[in-house]
Amino acid sequence: MHADKFAAWFLLAGYVVLLGSLLSMGYLQGDATCWIGLGLLPLVILSSPTSNKNWWLGFFVAVFLIICLFRKEQTFRYLLLVSSLLFVIQHVLGRLNLLVAAVLIIISPLFRYLSEVFTFPIRLQLSEWSAFILKLANVPVTVSGNIMQLGGADFSVDPACMGLQMTGFSLLAGIFLIIQEQQKTRKEIGTKLKILVLATAFTFNIAGNLIRIITLVIFHIAPENPFHDWIGIACLLLYVWLPVSLIVEYLTLNFGKITPSKNNITWKPDFPAVALHITLLLACSFFIFQKQTFKPASVNVITSKISGDYQMNVLASGVTQFKNAETLIYVKPIPEFFTTEHNPAICWVGSGYELTAVKEQVFSGKKIYVGTLKKGSDKLQTAWWFSNSKHTTISQLDWRWRAMTGEGDFQLVNVTAGSEKNLNDAINRWLQQI
Repeated sequence: MHADKFAAWFLLAGYVVLLGSLLSMGYLQGDATCWIGLGLLPLVILSSPTSNKNWWLGFFVAVFLIICLFRKEQTFRYLLLVSSLLFVIQHVLGRLNLLVAAVLIIISPLFRYLSEVFTFPIRLQLSEWSAFILKLANVPVTVSGNIMQLGGADFSVDPACMGLQMTGFSLLAGIFLIIQEQQKTRKEIGTKLKILVLATAFTFNIAGNLIRIITLVIFHIAPENPFHDWIGIACLLLYVWLPVSLIVEYLTLNFGKITPSKNNITWKPDFPAVALHITLLLACSFFIFQKQTFKPASVNVITSKISGDYQMNVLASGVTQFKNAETLIYVKPIPEFFTTEHNPAICWVGSGYELTAVKEQVFSGKKIYVGTLKKGSDKLQTAWWFSNSKHTTISQLDWRWRAMTGEGDFQLVNVTAGSEKNLNDAINRWLQQI
C-alpha cells in the first residue's frame, strides 16, 4: 500500500476508534438514533462532492482546541473531534459535505439535550392544539399541561413523542433523502436548500406528531399497546418521509448542480500535513480520555435570603440543597449561558422518576413550570424556574440571552414537595425572595 493511502486510512481509522470509544464510555448513547446515524455516516462521506483542499476548517479546529484547554466539558471535546474529522475528510479525501457534521451532531448528547429542552414548550403546545382539534370534533377531552384525559384514561405528550427519537429520525430521514436523490440524479443542492429541507422535516415532524397524538387519544391506544409504536412509525412515513422525499426530488431536479465525478484518494501528503493531522488526532484522544472536572459556579444572593426551618447543604457539584419536613429545594448555579442545566426533565427522570402533567402556572405574577413526579407508588409535586435574583423566567432563550449580555448569574430553582399545598406554599415563599 502506498504511503499516502496508508496515512489517509490510518487517520480515518483513528477517528473511528475514538467514536467507538465514546460509545463504550457511554457518551454516545447506543440507541436507535445513534446506530442509524452511524450507519448513515459512511454513505454521506462517500457521497460528498470533490472539494478544493483548503484550510478554512482549520479555523474551527483551532477554536475548539483552545476552548478544550480551558473548558473540561465533554461536549466541547466532541465538537473538537467532529471538526477535526471533517478537516481530515476534506483535506485527505478531497471531499466535503456539511451533512457529515449534521449526522455527527444528531447522534450526540448535545442534540439530545437541545431536543429535550428546546422542544419542551412545543410538547406543551401540542397538547393544547390536540385538545382544541378534538373539541372541534365534539370529543370530550380535557387537557392539563402535557396530559390529556378522555374516558378516564390519560395520554401524555412525552419526550418520546416530540423529543430525541422522532426529531432525530426525521432529520436523519431528510439527510438520507438528500443523499439518495443526489446519487440518483448526480446533482447536488446547495447548503441553504439542505438547511431548508432539514427545517421542513422538523416542521413536518411536529405536524405528524400532532396527528399521532390525536389518533392515539381517539382510539384509546395506550403506550403498552403495540399499535402505539406502529402508529408513530406510520406518521413518520406518511407525514415526514413522503412529503420530504417529494420536496427533495423537486429541489434537486430544478435547483441542483451537476456533481463532479468522484476521485480516488489522491492525497500526496508532505511531512507538515501528516504531522498536523496526527497531532490533531492525538489531541482529540488526549482530551476525550481526560477526566472531566467541573468548577462549581458561584452561588448568588438567592440562597442567602432564605432562612428559617430549612437545613442547608452545599453539594460537591456546587448545587445548594434546602430541605425541611415538607419540601426539598435545589438551587443549581449555571456556570455559563451556553452550558447545560439540570431541570427535573433531566435529573429527576435520570433518577428513575416519570415527569408527567407538566404545565405552566403563574405565582405572584411570575410564570413557572409545575409537574408531577412518579416512581412506583412514590408521587411528588415539583416546580422549577430560572432566576438571577432580579429576573424570573422559564424561557431558555430569555435567560441565556440575559446571561450572555451580562445580567448576572442565573440559577435553576427546583422545588419539590409531597403535596400540592406544600409545593404552593414553598413556591410562594421562594418567589417572594427574588
